[in-house]
Amino acid sequence: MQLCTSDPLPSFDSIYKKALPYMTFPPVGFQFPKLPTINTPLFSTLRIPHIELTAICAELQSFQIMNTMMSIIKPILKLLGLAISSFLPKVTGLAINLLDLLTMDAAALYAAVKNMISDLVLPFVPVPIYLNLSIPDLELKNKVTTLVKGYLIGLLKTITDVIGKVVDFIKNVMKISISSLPQMPNFPTMKEIKDKMFGGGKFSFPGFPEISLPDPLIPTFASMEIYFIEKLNVFYNEMILAPLKIIVDFCKNVLSKVINFTFPTFCITI
Repeated sequence: MQLCTSDPLPSFDSIYKKALPYMTFPPVGFQFPKLPTINTPLFSTLRIPHIELTAICAELQSFQIMNTMMSIIKPILKLLGLAISSFLPKVTGLAINLLDLLTMDAAALYAAVKNMISDLVLPFVPVPIYLNLSIPDLELKNKVTTLVKGYLIGLLKTITDVIGKVVDFIKNVMKISISSLPQMPNFPTMKEIKDKMFGGGKFSFPGFPEISLPDPLIPTFASMEIYFIEKLNVFYNEMILAPLKIIVDFCKNVLSKVINFTFPTFCITI
């Protein structure tokens, strides 16, 4: 079976619906795809098929988001004459950037995160992952995925800044009149996101559309602690889509007068 992103900014639900036929009990067989944030196997000491399938959907969405960001960054840096390797910020605590994430083996990423300094403060990574559980495989998976999503959240600011530079370049050097990037919403903190999710009801923040997640997110699964972190992983991606859509629309409608953008989509086999 193939899972595909038919849009450079796919919703989680658009991918998840295609995987639902596999979320039966007992679970049917599937294979792990090659994605930068999905280890193969995902867990070394256990199998939790419904969590694995949900994670595959979320990380295919992450992979598409990473590639969409790269599709914005590369042509802009080319026009400005800047090297991508020196431009991209590093993931907190690791000597890797977006380009590395897209090309490195997932096992190397998992090993690097496993060997990180234990008391390092990581943006958008809950500490501890679980309050009352100790499941090392699951904790490592969620540390990797929330760490990467925190990096992508920070990368939105980097992209916004470089768009400001290229707009100035087009106006002042190329002497072409274009508009500026619209105001971007302020991304909420991890605490604000977690408080909203714990409170229930509608998931919305100023400047962001209301977010609706599949319910249940993980069929036939009852642990609320595990369920909450898996839901947080998906929620981060959905939050990233809103400001990224503003950026993609600006690239397509304004910057495309000067810069050629292409936004490929992807398929994986499970």
